[in-house]
Amino acid sequence: MVSTTVSTTKPFPRWQSVMAWTICVLIAALLFVAAWAKWRPPYPLAIPQLRTIFDDTFPPGSLRRDAFIAIEFATSLWLIAGWQRRAALVWTALLFLGFTGVLGYELTKPDPRACGCLPVNPETGQAINPRAMLWQSLTRNLVALLAIGWAWLLLRTGRGAPETTNDQAPPDETRR
Repeated sequence: MVSTTVSTTKPFPRWQSVMAWTICVLIAALLFVAAWAKWRPPYPLAIPQLRTIFDDTFPPGSLRRDAFIAIEFATSLWLIAGWQRRAALVWTALLFLGFTGVLGYELTKPDPRACGCLPVNPETGQAINPRAMLWQSLTRNLVALLAIGWAWLLLRTGRGAPETTNDQAPPDETRR
């Protein structure tokens, strides 16, 4: 007896595909805005009270800073492009888990710094309370992680499992 595998993979239902793509676009927009705010900060970098986790970790003008911003931009483009979308979601989830860990650690400090995405109010130029901003960023990251997980599941559940059948091949096909 010869075992053959017949693929019964079905296309995603339309609503699952649209919902997963919408989530990817929203997460990509979030990453794009965060990267843009780091690339073109709406505050003067010379003011020490406005120093952020990002500014202290990646000093202005450093190659590491530019590389990190490029990674955020590239991830947002990857999510929108749709190439290997599940892999892009896994990479994005790992990125957000890292961000969330850093924010959680910063919250344990007595004098925390803002995360670096938008540490001042653009209208007034006043510094935002770093602890409140960290909680807001942490909440946003957790919601983003839930959305990423949902999109990953939507893309996973739209496929059928391969079906295996046991058929005996005709005798002349086995001799070739």
